[in-house]
This record gives sequence, structure tokens and C-alpha cells, in this order.
Amino acid sequence: MIFGKTWKVALIGVSLVLMLCGMAWSQINWNAPKPWPERLLADKYILPEGWKEAVKGVEKIVFINSGSLAGDIATCMNMLRFEELTGIKVEAIPATPGEALSKGLTVLTTGDTSVHAVLANNPTFDLATLAATGKLSPVDDFWPEEVKALYNPNMANYLGWDGHYYLLPMTYIGHPIFYRKSWLEEIGAGLPSSFAELTQIGEKLREVKPEGYYPLIFTGTNPDIFETFLPLVYSQGRLMFENGRYHFDSPEAKNALSWLVEIIKKGLAPPESITWNFAGAGDFFSTGKAGFVLGLSSGTAYGFKVSPEVGTDFGAIAPPKWAPDTPDEHAGKGTVGCNSMVINSAIADNYKAALKLFGDYLRSLEAQRNELFVEGNDSGLLYLWENAEEEIKKVDWNLAKRAAEELGITAPTPVDSTADIPGFEGRREAALKAAFEIYPPGFNEIADVFVEVLAQAIQGEITVDEALQMVQEKADETLQ
Repeated sequence: MIFGKTWKVALIGVSLVLMLCGMAWSQINWNAPKPWPERLLADKYILPEGWKEAVKGVEKIVFINSGSLAGDIATCMNMLRFEELTGIKVEAIPATPGEALSKGLTVLTTGDTSVHAVLANNPTFDLATLAATGKLSPVDDFWPEEVKALYNPNMANYLGWDGHYYLLPMTYIGHPIFYRKSWLEEIGAGLPSSFAELTQIGEKLREVKPEGYYPLIFTGTNPDIFETFLPLVYSQGRLMFENGRYHFDSPEAKNALSWLVEIIKKGLAPPESITWNFAGAGDFFSTGKAGFVLGLSSGTAYGFKVSPEVGTDFGAIAPPKWAPDTPDEHAGKGTVGCNSMVINSAIADNYKAALKLFGDYLRSLEAQRNELFVEGNDSGLLYLWENAEEEIKKVDWNLAKRAAEELGITAPTPVDSTADIPGFEGRREAALKAAFEIYPPGFNEIADVFVEVLAQAIQGEITVDEALQMVQEKADETLQ
């Protein structure tokens, strides 16, 4: 396996954990009554043999969820369906993206067994930090080659750390670039095929749009700034972490940060962008005062559709390549954040088995339909994208209505064609071409420095070179 080098913070007791967790999990025959891939791709999820014995005594499982279920209807649907299948209740403890890591670390380091799984809100940034506690249960047997083959092949680099798999993905969240169709029509422009062309389109829009309207906006707070910044780096053919070090001092990183600074200085993007998380940027786009938005998740588009200022007047594209002469292979390389459960090693084996069973259901075709078509997230399941037009017609909209009633929200409007989903093809490309990275423990410290120096560079207090030097120094420090 890959996943990075062994760090000074050792994964204490991994061998013992593997031995103990295998006792209950081995009772589940994941390849019966049908082979594992067939069970996962069945129209209705098929439970594996031996599951009842493995989860005996479990009445409820508890996990930390990204935000409130009121904004997570697909997860609620999948929890309800899992309870129907198994009789096991599922409780989600809400945590904002900013507090999920600290909550998870507290559970793991205190040996709290009341929370059975903590949240890797975005594994790129926080999985290694959670794993470094030595308090996660590996799920190596959960990802055999025939199962991994069902999903985006780039995910293989994303499921674990330090030689072990840990992730039980719940939600696959792509980050396409959303745009207003009418704005492009107004200036007679097509879709940009490079960030250089996007800048040119922005300059044309600046000439025709009034004050208070902006051609470009982006997410700028920690960690959402990296859903904006990393695609700019990837578009040039560079990963941020390669060969055991970060590359904030690379030409590609300099180009990316310079671009963000310049679009604000030119008035193409508002200075407020650096204060917006995904919700803030999404809210501004929903006012109808922005042409393009970088860094938003696919699920945010639901807010656009119900906005009278936007409605269906928007689309989505995968992040383009950097410049016209950049190789085409670097186009489409955005980011994905898989909100994922990781199992607390302190809990009993039957609870670990129940969580794996829930995780198996969550990645199934039945559950992934709910994510893609009801909530508007994305999916790593290749079959679902390849057969989207057929699968959208199989969504259980009665279950969606039931979940909405339980959450006290408006039930989603049923759709039976991907043509009714704005930006669907762009989202597909962004999801399937996305780059996946896992950063070593301590990335949050780097991110804090990054947002601070970005603000200073925009204000002219420091140069882009000086900003990136400070980030690189902090990055190097976290690896020592």
C-alpha cells in the first residue's frame, strides 16, 4: 500500500487492533450471498451473510456528522434505510467543518466509547492527524481490489494513511466551478478552457457589470481556501505534496497565489472573498451578483436553484487547465472532499462490525443514488455516473419525503432526468478527474498561516514570494 511515510507520532497498537477487530468482522462473509461487487451494485442493497451474528447486541451506532442533518437529507435517507434493513438506529452528532477535527481528537484521545465513529471531514487535511493518535481501527479488509475497482481509481491514494485503510466514506463532494449562463451570453463568450481564458472573460464582464457585481468570487477561509487554491496548482501539473515534502515554494504555487491576489487587485473578485467559507460564497452567488464561483461543493447548488435571482441560470465546469499551452491532461483536476467515518478503536468489536456494515451500505448503488440525485452531492461510484439516466429513475422519492418530514424541511422536488439538473455534466467531469491527496499530520497549522499571508499579500504588506516562503517554512516545520 501507499499513503505516505511513517511519522514520529506512531500508530500505537495497530497490530493488536487488527487482531481484535478481526474477531467480530470475520463473522461477516462479505462475498455472500453474492460477491461483494454484486451486492454493492444491486438495485437494492443486499446484506452480507453473518451480519446478524457480528452485530449482536448493537441497538444504535453514533457518529460525528459534517453539519446538521437538516442540510444533509441523503445521509438522513440512508440512516433511515439502514435501520429498516438491520433494526440498528443511527445517530448523527453535528459538527461544523471547523470543529470536526477537534471533536474527533477529543473522542479518540479520551477513550470516549459513546461515540463510535469520528469524522474525517476532508481526509486530505485531517485523516493523517486523526490516524496519528493511534486510536483508529483500520479497515484494510474493507477495500479489496475488486471493491476498489468500482470507484474512482484516484481514490486509492485517499482511503488511508501510514499503510492502512481507515475511511468509511459517507459523502463524495466534488468542487466544480459554477457559472452564470446569462452572463456569458451577455458578452458572447463560451466556456473557458484555461484559467488564463477565465481571467480574460472576467475582464470583459468587469467592463459591463455595475459596481457590486463581480465576475469571480471564491472561498477564502481555512480550510475552504484550498478548494480554490489547489485546483489552480493541479491545473499546472503539480500536486501540493510530493516526494515527502510540500511544494508551496514551487513555480506552480506562485502562479496560483499570484492569480488570486491579482483578480482582487483588478476588481475581478471582491476582497470579501477571503472572509467567505463555502456558505458565504454560496450565499453571495445566490444573490445573482457573481459570474463564476470557485471552491464550492456540488451540493451548494441546491441554494442556487431556490434563489429567485439565479434559479436554473447556472452551469458547472470542471476546473480547466492553467494556460492554452498547458497539456490537456491537466484539465479537470479539482478537489474532492469525502466526508468519512473513521472507527474509534476503543469501542467493542460488534460496534465496529455495525459501523462497517453501515459504511458498506453508504457506498452502495442504492445509497449513492440519494447522494447524487436527491441532495446534489457527487459520487465516486463509476457505475452510477455511467448509468445516471437509468439510475435517476430508481430514486425512492417517498423515502426522501419521509426524511424531509423528519428533518422539518421542504421535501425535494423529484427529478427523473439528468437534463433537469443544472451543470450535471460538468460535475461529472470534475468528480471523475479530481486529484486526491492526503497531507501529513498538522496541516491545519499550515492552513492558518496560508490564510493570514494571503490577506497580507492582497493588502500589499508582503509579496507573493514572501507569503509562500512563510507558508513553506511552516510546512517544513510540521514535517520535522
